[in-house]
Amino acid sequence: MSVTFTCHDAPRDKVPCDTCRLERECCENMGEEIQWNDKGGCCTPWCDGTHMQTQSPEPNFGNGNARNLLALLGFDANDLYGSCDAATMRRAIMRALNSDRSSAVEEGYELAAGHAGTAVVTDANGMARIERRGPRVVSFGNTDEQTVRRLNRLADLAKYASENGFEISWS
Repeated sequence: MSVTFTCHDAPRDKVPCDTCRLERECCENMGEEIQWNDKGGCCTPWCDGTHMQTQSPEPNFGNGNARNLLALLGFDANDLYGSCDAATMRRAIMRALNSDRSSAVEEGYELAAGHAGTAVVTDANGMARIERRGPRVVSFGNTDEQTVRRLNRLADLAKYASENGFEISWS
């Protein structure tokens, strides 16, 4: 899952659908016929070949990264839904950029498959065996440089919101 930071009231423009473009390119490369829907799109039955794109920056972060950012900014990191005015966000970003961010730095790790526990499984012959459960999990961690880059993306959004009188929200 992920969290998108945005200005919900920012103007939006109707632009060509990127997914339809990729679908057309793929069909052309494979020598296949493009399957158009009755709305003028080709990526899904509901697409009309366009989508609405906001004029504001819309940084999107994974839940873990969003929680780290919200905590650094002084917001409730357990609540991935919220809003604030642009001035509050700009002050919070400046504070975070000029203070200790080590709480957001995480080492990467990997858990081998089977880390989630065990279960007793009986085969067709009635033989019981213990089977390990769980997928392989890989976390690439988070560096201070990545955190600063994310804060700068939020700063671009806050600047846009401030210049245009919009509130910032995240969900």
